[in-house]
Amino acid sequence: HFVGVTDPTVHPADPDPDIDPQPLPADVRLTEADAGDTIDLRRPGVTVEIALESNTSTGYAWLVADADSTTLLHVGDVFEGGTGNLLGAPGIQRLFFEAQAPGRTTLRLVYARIWESVAPADTFEVSFFVHGGIVPPSVDPVVDPLGIRLGSSFGECRGYCWQAMIL
Repeated sequence: HFVGVTDPTVHPADPDPDIDPQPLPADVRLTEADAGDTIDLRRPGVTVEIALESNTSTGYAWLVADADSTTLLHVGDVFEGGTGNLLGAPGIQRLFFEAQAPGRTTLRLVYARIWESVAPADTFEVSFFVHGGIVPPSVDPVVDPLGIRLGSSFGECRGYCWQAMIL
């Protein structure tokens, strides 16, 4: 199911698409089994879905703890209740990301309550290598110059464009 698209295969017993959140379209789908992996994305513009078990009724949710948004941008998430939609039952939290520019980044998610300042109950980490175009060399901020990458996804160019500047 896609957000904002009416699906003719929805049956009366299925959740009402106007009420329940629906997954966004994704090119790559990851689960807990992919933790620790390095995922190759063929080009900027590729969307990634990460589906992890979550129980929002306890106040816990998967949160982005560390990510380079110039390479991989968090574009949304939805929660799907568990079987039978029982109150307090765990479900699946789907987080969606879009590759913005060529490069390497590590995404770290934490399962925590946003208002607590204690160690998270769980973590999920995965690395990404976004292909396409020229990939700037890694920059050591102590020794090497500062590298800046800029991307555009606001309709300013068709498809994908980016610029790099080394200071």
